[in-house]
Amino acid sequence: MNNRSEIQKLALLRLREAKVLFDNKLYDGTVYMAGYSIELAFKAAICKNLSIDDFFCPNKYTQAKIFKTHNLSDLLIFSGLFTEFESEKIQNQSFFHQWSYLQSKWSEQLRYEPVGNTKPQDAEKLLRTIEDPHQGILQWIQKHW
Repeated sequence: MNNRSEIQKLALLRLREAKVLFDNKLYDGTVYMAGYSIELAFKAAICKNLSIDDFFCPNKYTQAKIFKTHNLSDLLIFSGLFTEFESEKIQNQSFFHQWSYLQSKWSEQLRYEPVGNTKPQDAEKLLRTIEDPHQGILQWIQKHW
């Protein structure tokens, strides 16, 4: 059930949910859900590159626990895309800035932050960072997932 295709759908759904939250001025949730879209996108890439057919099955891949991290830098490495990613960052300064911004604004620890911690402009910028059609992090991952 949670094969690569399903994880891809979840990544896109989390981004749509983030936009709905943004439209309803729920900026903390916007950032939280938008970041999860990237986490899931990397997990879809892991499934592709390691031929894992059911990423979230608790008993099927017990040794794959390490891939269930929320850390985007770790997931980037585990996805097998690190070398291509570094090359993209060197060739494309805007992409480098997008990644840096995402890294500075998102962590799974946001779920413990006080309510109202996120400014509207920060949530909007994070959404642009993720979904920009030319420099967006999600679009880049989608080329490889």
